[in-house]
Amino acid sequence: MINEPTEIFSERKKPGEILPDPRVFLKYQAESELKELIQQRQASGGTVPVDSFVSPLSERFPITQKFGNYNPKLYAGRTAGSKHLGVDVATPSGTPVRAPVSGKVEVQYDPRGFGTYVRVTDKDGLTYQFSHLSGVGVRSGAEVQAGQTIGTTGGVPGTAGAGHTTGAHLDISLLKGGQYIDPFTIEALRRALS
Repeated sequence: MINEPTEIFSERKKPGEILPDPRVFLKYQAESELKELIQQRQASGGTVPVDSFVSPLSERFPITQKFGNYNPKLYAGRTAGSKHLGVDVATPSGTPVRAPVSGKVEVQYDPRGFGTYVRVTDKDGLTYQFSHLSGVGVRSGAEVQAGQTIGTTGGVPGTAGAGHTTGAHLDISLLKGGQYIDPFTIEALRRALS
C-alpha cells in the first residue's frame, strides 16, 4: 500500500519541526528509484524501457537550418526552389549520435545529398533519419535500443560520408508513411534540440 505524502512525514515529525513539501520528496524519490532501476537493468544486460525517448545528441548545439525553406543567408541561392527536409544541428565532426527510440535500422549512402545516413524506424512506423555521418556503428536490419550509439556526425565537405554539405553538422529528418515531415512535430525531439 502506498501512503499519502502527509502520512510518510507525520511518522517522523518532531514537535515544532517544519517539514519539507512532501511532493518534492516523492518526486526526488521516484527519480532516484528510476535512475537506480535503469542502472540495474543496464548492469544486468537489460535495456531502458522500449518506449523511452533519448536525445540523439548528449549536449546541445546550435540549430543552423530548420525544416522548410532554406536559410538564404547560408545557402545563397544554391538551393533555389527546393525545401530542406530536416533540421541541421552544427556539431563537431565525430560527435556520437544515439538512437532516440528503439527500432529497426537501415543504413544508406547518397553521394549527392544526405551522404551516409542511418534510419531508425520505431514500433509506430515513424522513421528518424540522421545524415552526413562520418561513421556508422550499426548494420541494416539490426534492432537498436533507445540511447544506443548508431554513428558519429560528419558533414565536413570532401570527407567520407559527407554527401552534399557546406560544413560539419548533423541533419535530422523524420518520415511518416515515407514522406518527410517536420521533425519538430515530435515534442520530445524539439525539446531535446532547442
